[in-house]
Amino acid sequence: MDNNVAELQYYIMPENGESKGPFNTEYVKLLRANNVIDGSCLVRPSGGEYWATYDDMFNPNWGNSMSVQQEQNQQNLINQVLHATAQQTKVALNAQRKSTGTYVVLALLLGTLGIHNFYANRVLSGVLQFIITLTGVGLFLTIPWCILEACFVRKDGNGLAFK
Repeated sequence: MDNNVAELQYYIMPENGESKGPFNTEYVKLLRANNVIDGSCLVRPSGGEYWATYDDMFNPNWGNSMSVQQEQNQQNLINQVLHATAQQTKVALNAQRKSTGTYVVLALLLGTLGIHNFYANRVLSGVLQFIITLTGVGLFLTIPWCILEACFVRKDGNGLAFK
């Protein structure tokens, strides 16, 4: 397989009706294996127009009879892959986490320009702080705003807790 080809990403829509993603194939299967989503959860490929259930999307033979031994072998293989993928996902997510110390220092030194929010991938907040600061009068808003963020914000724009 060509390493330059991007892996297909998927969006999921659990029962609450809120679309989440994109996630890679292994992560979606991990969610299913850990019963975070069920077989009736709606799944859509990134860039795709139509939603399908998880079972229809990832188990094309779903509903066909399979021997107990085949099912056990398949489940064992899936568990091995998902266990390895879960470890890789934990490592990848940990590497993406931002530092609390860096966020706080940026907020206190360059907070009125929103630099700390750009660092934490909270782009909308960063842009708003930057624009409000440029008005001059906005400093009265952005100074307390960035101090409060330095004290209370503990997650980045992706929802990952700071290190």
